[in-house]
Amino acid sequence: MLGWKRCPVPGCDRAAHEQGMCTGHAQRWRRIGRPQIAVFLADPGPPLRGLAELTHCTVPDCRFGASGKGLCARHRDKWSRSGSTDPAAWAALAPPLPGTDRAECALPWCTLWSENLANAFCKSHYIRWRQHGDPPIEDFIVECRSFGRPRVDFRAPAPQLKLEFQYAVQARRDEQTVTAPARLIQAAILRAQHEKVASLLDYSTERWQRIADPYQHRGASGGYGKRLVAFLLYARDTVETLRDGAGWEVEYARDVWRLGKLAGLNRSASRPCPRSELRFDRIAQPWLRVLAKRWIRLRLSSGRNVNTVTGDMHALTRFSEFLSAVGPDSRPGRRRAAPAGALPGLAHRPPGRAQRERGPRQRPALVLPGHPPARLGHLAADQCRVLHRRRPPAPHAAGPPPGRAHHDPGRAAGEPRPVVRSVRPADHPHPDPLRPSGLRRLHHPV
Repeated sequence: MLGWKRCPVPGCDRAAHEQGMCTGHAQRWRRIGRPQIAVFLADPGPPLRGLAELTHCTVPDCRFGASGKGLCARHRDKWSRSGSTDPAAWAALAPPLPGTDRAECALPWCTLWSENLANAFCKSHYIRWRQHGDPPIEDFIVECRSFGRPRVDFRAPAPQLKLEFQYAVQARRDEQTVTAPARLIQAAILRAQHEKVASLLDYSTERWQRIADPYQHRGASGGYGKRLVAFLLYARDTVETLRDGAGWEVEYARDVWRLGKLAGLNRSASRPCPRSELRFDRIAQPWLRVLAKRWIRLRLSSGRNVNTVTGDMHALTRFSEFLSAVGPDSRPGRRRAAPAGALPGLAHRPPGRAQRERGPRQRPALVLPGHPPARLGHLAADQCRVLHRRRPPAPHAAGPPPGRAHHDPGRAAGEPRPVVRSVRPADHPHPDPLRPSGLRRLHHPV
């Protein structure tokens, strides 16, 4: 049942969805007043549509399908010419039709007679067969047999695509982690068949995602469209794993590491994230990408938690964006002083899409007259260092600096202590040559 439980009603082999029953029996249970489940299961009523016995003619020993007034077409014509007003009373006394060689309907569970020898179905099933477009008799029998039941039709796709979807469905069934509704699998098959591909590997993961969800809906998870995308990507990933294998030999060469394909990783019990990825394709510098792969593999192999390594990957991605922003001087082998405090802040903001678009929440930028914006970061860092640096003491003319009364015996008791103001010599330069002479402290605008 592809992860779904079976309906508990005796004789029903459909999947359970509502109240532990299939949709048909759940609707019937609501119509009769929602009784106790045990009472309803004891008497669930007649079989559901699809396998129930059709109405036949009320004339004794006549098994043709009813066509009106409880009579078949042949007996109804005789009754209309007899002048009787009670079809039930007339049917009780009507003689059987001549002839005994009658063929039954081609459907195994239908016991009605076919209308003629050239037709394989009874009257009702013949009408249904014509409404379906006169398909082959074997296909119509399968369609009627599985009516109302979850099923997947693998007959339409190409041979290679058919085998790939069958393998993906079997893998999902063996994992027993996520349910796979039949209508969802059928929709994925129809979507791939519409693209006229011979294999799921003909398209990349990103292209399948755009095909299955062209509007890129980013709402709450669990919608039909998102589940369709998830199953298509799962089927492609399963086939690709079957072709290439799994492990470090396969994942290390990729720019997107699938952590679910790596065994022995240290995962959090509360947040296992079996399908998490590490994206090295967001690192623009090739030399940094090579070093990042070596370092991340070392971290994972040494037993670091996956969530911790994911944070390290975010920091490396932010560092790559920082190097791209500062310009071409960020090539390896070139030394360039970075603004103080710039590198530690790279790991605090992961490179999500929304944050890359709107940027972090920052205060307005500092702009000082006479200083270009490119030098502003260096200027702010230098000011911070100057403000936290202790100024050198001013030289005194003679004797120790004035202190408290017990340190200055020459001062009388009760006499106020003199205030000594340190005076900077005229030839003493300011420790920060970039700060204007009249600027005492750099205040951040609010």
